[in-house]
Amino acid sequence: MYFVTVERATGRLLRLDMTPTRIRRIQIRRAEAGEAQWLWQVLKRESAPFGVDVVLRDDQCLQLLWGGASLNQHVYMDPHWLGHGAIVV
Repeated sequence: MYFVTVERATGRLLRLDMTPTRIRRIQIRRAEAGEAQWLWQVLKRESAPFGVDVVLRDDQCLQLLWGGASLNQHVYMDPHWLGHGAIVV
């Protein structure tokens, strides 16, 4: 699941948090710790060339960081980096 914070006036992405999930028996459930770690490693590796870091927090949620931001800091990012249809405002 994605939790997006955008600037209302401009639509710019301020923050993106992700909760790793999986579908099991037609239900969406939180991913187990090992699954969250695997997803974190893949996203971290694939995002690095774009100057984006992915942090795995203690609550097993992921947070994207860019532009030298620190954890829990609101920063700006061009939403087009995420691709078409990734953000619904």
